[in-house]
Amino acid sequence: MRFCVLLSAVCVLSSSVASAQWLETTIPFTEAHWPSHVAYSPASNRVYTGGDDDSTYVIDGATNLVVARLHVGEICEGFFYHPGADKLYRLNRFEQLDVIACPLDSVVKRIRLPASYTAGMCYNTAGDKLYCTSKHTSEVIVVDCSSDEVVKQIPVGDSPEILCYNPTRNKAYVSHSDASIAVVCGAGDTVLGNIYFSNRASALCYNSVNDKVYCAAERGNLLVISGTDDTVVASLPVPAYTLCYDAASNKVYAGGRQRVAIIDAAADTVLSSVPVYGTSLLYNPMNNKVYCATWSYGWIAVIDGVGDTLLKEIQVPDGSYGTMAWNPVHNRVYAPFGGTAGSGVAVLRDSLLGVEEVTTGETRTAIWPTIVRGVLMLPQSTSSKRHVTSQLLDITGRKLMDLAPGDNDVSHLAPGSISCIRRQAWNVLRRASPGSL
Repeated sequence: MRFCVLLSAVCVLSSSVASAQWLETTIPFTEAHWPSHVAYSPASNRVYTGGDDDSTYVIDGATNLVVARLHVGEICEGFFYHPGADKLYRLNRFEQLDVIACPLDSVVKRIRLPASYTAGMCYNTAGDKLYCTSKHTSEVIVVDCSSDEVVKQIPVGDSPEILCYNPTRNKAYVSHSDASIAVVCGAGDTVLGNIYFSNRASALCYNSVNDKVYCAAERGNLLVISGTDDTVVASLPVPAYTLCYDAASNKVYAGGRQRVAIIDAAADTVLSSVPVYGTSLLYNPMNNKVYCATWSYGWIAVIDGVGDTLLKEIQVPDGSYGTMAWNPVHNRVYAPFGGTAGSGVAVLRDSLLGVEEVTTGETRTAIWPTIVRGVLMLPQSTSSKRHVTSQLLDITGRKLMDLAPGDNDVSHLAPGSISCIRRQAWNVLRRASPGSL
């Protein structure tokens, strides 16, 4: 069992850990490849791009060099990375789901979908299944990830689009163009019911701490749905294109035309907003930052997750209009861009890669955990004056479990699922070198 474990921190008494963000490089594409989606394999340290053509470029996560070009289906609608098998699913708009073996940098299977216009997908962790929406057949297509075969088609209603999975209840939420959401039972792959509202959904995300689903609309309120009984429990006046969730701080970021709103996910109230135009959001759990891209402007905004303030706007060659990806091994963020200046992937870096405890009048010590045979050993804080809490996060920033000093059983977690540990401390922290296991 091999995990990459990095420490990151949030300072409670100071505004944030000192760090800097910058554009490390751009990876241009000379051929007609306009990427709109980027995905990352932490096991193989590879970056994958997808756009409107029939190509996926493979980028080495260490060197930022293009190492392969794969011929796939046309018009990428998104990626899903399967950490247990180190394989990547590329959903294509027209009847095809490509399976990429990341260690081989090659397409190992093409799954023919009984659909002519696919729009989105999500992963059922309990059943190891992938759900893909078909707008033309008004179905959710179920793919068994162990065999990579289509095993079922679920009629869900008119033009299904976006999906979101609730691992606590083993349910999937499927938005429709007619402003409704179908709730699908993840065990039986049957429709449990529908939730009706007044605006077409633009994004869905799941709050794992409070078991709630957030539904955004470009021209309407942000709805909060209870994962227990699938009823709308709150409606916030926050129109948004996109959403991302910070599980460690239990906050939702909603990107809209004029601002990114920050929502307290426990109370479902708007805490503040940052005046940036957000059409794509990515949360970096290692450094507690939110990256905000727009399709109209050549800038990536970086929001501090502690103070929820704008740290920096980083210029990229052209508008970034698609999904971004985070590389926890090198703490890089990849943002696709395209326009009159050409197309490619912008690589952003952050200087903060570790945590060093700084105590008053005591020895400074870098603290790193170890994992042996499914047990994570977390060292005790060196200072008796500190109050430290620790959480284990996955690659999306979702909290997997709380940690205590000493032995912590992590044998139940899938290999590759652990991304980083966040330590919240009542003290000042400073940068240190990273550790990996």
